[in-house]
Amino acid sequence: MKMLVVEDDFGSRRVMQKLLEPYGDVDVVVDGEEAVDAFKLAWEDSRPYDIIFMDIMMLRWTGTRRSSVCARLSARWESSRPTRRR
Repeated sequence: MKMLVVEDDFGSRRVMQKLLEPYGDVDVVVDGEEAVDAFKLAWEDSRPYDIIFMDIMMLRWTGTRRSSVCARLSARWESSRPTRRR
């Protein structure tokens, strides 16, 4: 499982990373701007995140604002992806 943790507090980042590492690959970023960059890069590499843990009370763009940006990007990329034939 590929996971992204978005957290501005160092201690919380470390705790989340240690808790999640046994379950798969964990990327950690410090703010919403880095989250969108990581999200885009993961899609471009054809390895999107399975789950994103995002702090909603950050100093720069809030988690809720970044979540909506990621949701819009995800919908756009999903619709542009070629359909697989069975």
